[in-house]
Amino acid sequence: MGDANRIVIVGAGPVGLSLALGLARQGERSVLLEQKKATSKHSKAPGIHVRTREIFRQWGIEERFLDV
Repeated sequence: MGDANRIVIVGAGPVGLSLALGLARQGERSVLLEQKKATSKHSKAPGIHVRTREIFRQWGIEERFLDV
C-alpha cells in the first residue's frame, strides 16, 4: 500500500473503533490514533441504535455489546 492509500483514524471512540473494524473487514488497513493510553472499560453510550445493532450482528459482535 502506498502513502496515498494510508488511512489514519483519529480517536478510538465508538466511531473510530467501528470504522477501523469495518475497514479491516473490507481488507483495508488503517492506523488508529488515540490520545488516551486505554479505552474505557464501560460504554458511555446510553443505548445502541437499531441500525448499529444490525451492523454489529453482521460482523458477529453484537452479543459482546449486549453482555453487560
